[in-house]
Amino acid sequence: MVVASVAVVDDLTVRRTYAGYFLVQGLAGSGFWILLWSRPGVRGGFEMLETERAVTSSFLLADLVLGIVGSFVVAGGVLAGRRWSGGSALFVAGGIVYATLYILFWVAATGDGPMMLGIMAPTALMSTYVAVQIHRLSR
Repeated sequence: MVVASVAVVDDLTVRRTYAGYFLVQGLAGSGFWILLWSRPGVRGGFEMLETERAVTSSFLLADLVLGIVGSFVVAGGVLAGRRWSGGSALFVAGGIVYATLYILFWVAATGDGPMMLGIMAPTALMSTYVAVQIHRLSR
């Protein structure tokens, strides 16, 4: 009996940790976009094309739906122990990896937006790792 209760506590701790990651990711994404919109001077290093803000801003809708709302949905699903949370986490991580690869090649081709890549690369790696772990738990 003691072993079973320890396993339940460990599972809950693991789920809380992974859900916490996606919760923090959603909050950080929200904070990032609020900062970019409320303080235009901050955009400099994040701007993918200095002369046209629309290039960086074009990521907003996808980031809002997938990166921010998607992260919150995954966090809730993981905490609730939903089977779909693993697939959802992989979907959200995949969207983040796609955007990161786009930015990687953009920076390589133009040299613009290195700070954006600096934020996205660790996010993509961590999201992928955590999503794979969630997927393993949800089977």
